[in-house]
Amino acid sequence: MHTLDSLVGRTIRAVWINADRTLIVFDTDTGRLAFFTEGDCCSSSWVEHVENAESLVGGTVVDVELLDMPNPTSGSMSPPCGDDDYNPDYHTVQAYGLRVDLAGRPPFLLEFRNMSNGYYGGHIVPVALSPEMQDALLSLADR
Repeated sequence: MHTLDSLVGRTIRAVWINADRTLIVFDTDTGRLAFFTEGDCCSSSWVEHVENAESLVGGTVVDVELLDMPNPTSGSMSPPCGDDDYNPDYHTVQAYGLRVDLAGRPPFLLEFRNMSNGYYGGHIVPVALSPEMQDALLSLADR
């Protein structure tokens, strides 16, 4: 079971991301679910890439699958935000993938990355959505 498995069976009404790409929020038929990209000690994590975000809106989630991802060679090789744990001497970037399968629609794909000294990794975890977090969200389906 994965953290985003809580989306299974829910119909997605909207999806948002924050400007520094560390928070993704799904508005579903049963309420909002928010997930934060988190780095272990001495590392930073962020959402690097999504595909088929437009498929989410109005779609019902039938499965969530972890994907094996190769080590990244392009795209962001450092966090897009002013993360307190960011250290320019860290050069190890790992990629993680999630595939969200939708009934009768193309899957939504999410890649998030973690940058560290090579000893740490990243996660995507549920988080309580505060009013301040909600105010800083951008529509992902329109990007």
